[in-house]
Amino acid sequence: MYSRRFLAVLVLAGSLGACGVLGQKDDVQRLLEYKSDSAGCLNEFGPNVRKFMEGTISEDAWTKSWDCTLDSLDLFQQFVKGSTEEGYSQEDIHNFVSRFLVTDKPVSRELISASFALKASLFGGNRGLLARAELKRFVELLKLSKKASTELIPHLRNRAKNPGAKNLAELSDAIEKFGSVIAEAFTYTTENEPLMQSDAQRMLDELALLYGWPVSRDWTGPVMSGKVLLMAGAQDRIEGRLWPQFFRAIGALGGAAVAAASAKPDKMKGPNEYGGFLVRMGAKVKKVLEAAVDTNEGVIAFSKIDQFLDAIPTPTDPESGLVWLVKNRDGVKKGIRPAVRKLLWSSVMTGVDRKSLNIAYALAETWNRGQTHLERIFEQYKFDPGGVSETQFAGAASDYKKDLDALGKEDVDRLITIARKYQPMFLGNDSEITFSPTIRNSLGNLTKFHWMNLASRHLLQSYASLAAKSKATVDDVHHIIEDFRPAMVAIKFLDPTLKDVHIKRAREADMFMFSSNGDGLLDEDEVTYYLAVMVSSGVMSGRIRKVIEPLCGGSSLDPLDWRWMDPACWRREFFSRSKIFWDHFPLMVEYYDTMPEDLRERMHISLEKAARRYGYTELPIGGVDNVSFPAVMHYIETLFMRYDKGVRDQKLDVHEALTAYPNFKMILAKLDDKVDPEDDATLRAAFTYTVKFGKPPETKSIGGIAHFLWWKSWRPLWKIDATRGSIYDILPIVAGSDTPPPGTVPGNP
Repeated sequence: MYSRRFLAVLVLAGSLGACGVLGQKDDVQRLLEYKSDSAGCLNEFGPNVRKFMEGTISEDAWTKSWDCTLDSLDLFQQFVKGSTEEGYSQEDIHNFVSRFLVTDKPVSRELISASFALKASLFGGNRGLLARAELKRFVELLKLSKKASTELIPHLRNRAKNPGAKNLAELSDAIEKFGSVIAEAFTYTTENEPLMQSDAQRMLDELALLYGWPVSRDWTGPVMSGKVLLMAGAQDRIEGRLWPQFFRAIGALGGAAVAAASAKPDKMKGPNEYGGFLVRMGAKVKKVLEAAVDTNEGVIAFSKIDQFLDAIPTPTDPESGLVWLVKNRDGVKKGIRPAVRKLLWSSVMTGVDRKSLNIAYALAETWNRGQTHLERIFEQYKFDPGGVSETQFAGAASDYKKDLDALGKEDVDRLITIARKYQPMFLGNDSEITFSPTIRNSLGNLTKFHWMNLASRHLLQSYASLAAKSKATVDDVHHIIEDFRPAMVAIKFLDPTLKDVHIKRAREADMFMFSSNGDGLLDEDEVTYYLAVMVSSGVMSGRIRKVIEPLCGGSSLDPLDWRWMDPACWRREFFSRSKIFWDHFPLMVEYYDTMPEDLRERMHISLEKAARRYGYTELPIGGVDNVSFPAVMHYIETLFMRYDKGVRDQKLDVHEALTAYPNFKMILAKLDDKVDPEDDATLRAAFTYTVKFGKPPETKSIGGIAHFLWWKSWRPLWKIDATRGSIYDILPIVAGSDTPPPGTVPGNP
């Protein structure tokens, strides 16, 4: 829908005169009699514009309506003198248009009045008169528009038949050329009147009414705000001097937007053809934005971006991607600032500069090169997209890179590193992690780790404070969350009442990932894995919500816009569908199916203690709890995938538990401030004791202390067979839970 609107703006820009900016005559009747067989040449203008945008009109049919209008205007200039010596009044034009060009429906005087306002801005003069010289310039503009728009038709037809990268790139270029051709018609220096937003809106309203176009009532808001963003000037008008710049910008942006919106990934079969195409369209946008930065004295202010976002109307199409943007525009505005300042390394604090544009595009180009190489390797070596071994991929990639330049070799080396370093987790193109040791490196898996690794590397470069920007501290995580907290709260991604979010997120990444080492710092691998878990658990959470929220939800909403749910109902519906919800956890399902009922119930309680904000409670279940359940399950399965080696008996023996111990050392030391963090013997004993008995050592009673000392002293005889249930028991100990607010009662969040 929005790609069609871009085209409509361009067509209207070149032919608005054909819809009303005409002239008057002394003897209209004589002209009608002379050419009565062509009366009504613009009767089908509305349907023709629709066919034009859809690429279904023929060049002959399209040019006929232009030729009819041009011929009529030529006769008009010959036969009609006008009401005044200077030219034609609005009444003259209304008579001519309504009696000759548009004869099957009434033409309002409001349309003519708005057209004269546009004329005054485009060609000069006043709003009440169309001078003969202005009419001649207008006819020349129509001739240019006819030629340029007709040249678009084959590209629009190709877009409809085969929206591949080549056809859409050519369409984008043609639309950009159309804008430039129109701009060339306005290379003047006179200070014409501005076109006021009210007049532009009036014209659109009247044209929509005349031709039955389903155009949004609020279309001029984003156009005017976009003009301010790109070209400066006032908010409520397009200054006459800006028309050349306006047409060039709308041609370039419109061409890129129409092409991108028309692209269909399934029509682009080459290696990363779709992604590469979008990056090329992004280059066109970047060029326009660079010009805007220069126009705005080096920076596009955040206030102008806010103004543009505020002007976007609510889409009439509920499936439009703009629905989310409009609904969450406050959060988007709050998120743009730290994104530009911190992630795009802007040199200024007030908006977007050239440096931030260059960083954004450099990231896109890096991703594009890597993804293209990745898909070419799979294609060239005829790999099964379902997966290949690390050795197979590394060997093929090493052979593939021989003929590449230095930059290409660097890109491929990074892909080889990803294949060797990261545990394959995504089956095919699935967006949820499948916890199985038999998964191999599918194209989809490497695609995800490619962008996730790029994102984690850039995030660390932007925020990390240690080891040459390669390791992040808990304080660094705190800075990230605080920078984006207002945005995340506004888009309902973060509950504003959650405490110590940065500590919990850092702890999870440092303890439960395939590369976690428990050192209190986050490196590139831990962050990459954590992004994978966040994506996967988020998708799983969405599946759970879709099923359970309608069954168990009440009428009130939590801070994340989830419906508060009855815990008894939630437990029943969640655990009764374990095989459906846990379909990506095959070993977990296998273990669960063999558990006695009493142990199942114990595990349910342990899982809830670990996942829910307030632990196991009869308080209603909300969004925070629902998102945490999948995350906790991901953490436990990662532990078993990583440490349950050998026969994979779905238990951790003492050797496997001690291998996992370094991940938990720091958190165990913090649980008891009397324990020396360097006392490995005590901490190892505490960890194995917790795994063995499902609870930490009790240090406040003589019996508890004696039991722990006995365990610590008998290390050679330690025996552990820790099942998933045992690990779920210790998660609440290391994860912790919030204290319910005072006065909170079950059922009344």
